[in-house]
Amino acid sequence: MPIGPNAIDAVVLGALSLTGLSLLLLHAFRRHDPARGAFGGFCLALLGLRLLSRSHLDPDLILRLDPIASAATVPLLMLYVQSLFPRKWFQGMTAFTWAYVIPYAVILAVYPNEQLHPIIPVMEKFSWLSLMATLLVAVQVRQEQEPGSTLLLIGLGFLTFGFWPHELAPLSLLPFIVSQLWLLVRWRNKAGPTRP
Repeated sequence: MPIGPNAIDAVVLGALSLTGLSLLLLHAFRRHDPARGAFGGFCLALLGLRLLSRSHLDPDLILRLDPIASAATVPLLMLYVQSLFPRKWFQGMTAFTWAYVIPYAVILAVYPNEQLHPIIPVMEKFSWLSLMATLLVAVQVRQEQEPGSTLLLIGLGFLTFGFWPHELAPLSLLPFIVSQLWLLVRWRNKAGPTRP
């Protein structure tokens, strides 16, 4: 029997919510490891995006909330990667991303909807630049054969496919989540990468 879109959504939303909440709860008791908190926040931001895409809220409200949720995923993903594989130049890029995401959220909350359209494409370009920097770090640490780098690169591949316009594409978020949980548990418990 084929799997329907509603069943796929239920599985993906359940995995994102369970992973996000459990990791944030774990981070509350183990604050010395920010990777868990960052990945938990990233999963909840993805959850927000998935919910908004199927929401029956007022279209004007969705126009404001959807870009904010989308923009929030980028610095959270960068913070997660930076926590696992610290790089000085990438740390600066992560700070730069937070510096434009926060004002962006304020602008979306304050300005009328008709004035938002020129702003959103500009911020999307900044977000793509930040994502390319994240992929560059993943490739760099894989070339350096850092422990856990293969899992990170594989996970990012599944994450990218999860946004393709195909009804089964969201299922690729599941191996993404599993691969990163394995990375967090197996490699971080071994002290993980520490090279600057």
